[in-house]
Amino acid sequence: MSPLRRLLTHRGTDAATLAQAADVPLPELDAVLDGGPADAELVRRVAPVLGLRTADAFVVVGSAVPADVAAASDTRIRVDQLLRAALHLRDEDLDRMHDLIRSLPPRAPAGPLPAPVTDGPGPLVGGLFANRNIRPYVARLLCEIGDGPYVSPVTVHQVVQGRLEMTARYVTAFAALCGIDADDLAALTGVGPPARNARLHPHSGRLAELAWDARRLDGEQLARVLHAADDLRRYRAGMHCCPRDAAEQADRRG
Repeated sequence: MSPLRRLLTHRGTDAATLAQAADVPLPELDAVLDGGPADAELVRRVAPVLGLRTADAFVVVGSAVPADVAAASDTRIRVDQLLRAALHLRDEDLDRMHDLIRSLPPRAPAGPLPAPVTDGPGPLVGGLFANRNIRPYVARLLCEIGDGPYVSPVTVHQVVQGRLEMTARYVTAFAALCGIDADDLAALTGVGPPARNARLHPHSGRLAELAWDARRLDGEQLARVLHAADDLRRYRAGMHCCPRDAAEQADRRG
């Protein structure tokens, strides 16, 4: 069964209902649900009806992601590096970091992102990562954002490549990192149900949105955001250990 058909089954929606809501021909949609090639316009129409981001919908149907919705790739700084820098920022500092990201003009990639070369849950998640300019070596992020398994970065890479089995705990962590409903991702991958007792990062949703908004920035822009995040962390650390601050506090007490 194709990922898209599994998602419809999970949602309790049939092809005819989706075709009518998206205003697409039912025979064409049925062909895609059976694993056939998808017309780009059909994907663009179906995506918002299903609550999927357009770029992710192309990954779900196994198509290349068009350049107008594709993320940047092969940048010097990657979005997962921004997420690591943001993990322990305060609410107001996350706001500042996100405001900076939104203020920078997105720069579209030169071409589309290619479709995965193999089927399966791992390559599908790999496509979702590529849509966010996130590398697959993200073991720490999976642990801290989505309560993922304590494994090495290489192990996560092998799961995404389809070399190792994906488990329900991975699905929950991948969903949190990508900002996708865990039950939906379980349906798309065919792995689940997701873990129900996962201890997600308190800002997991905000971090996923930050990643999405940063995905089309180039390496120079991402480096600027990363530098700003590092400055915020150093500033907060200095608030607690700066000798001048300590002296001022001592004077007030004396």
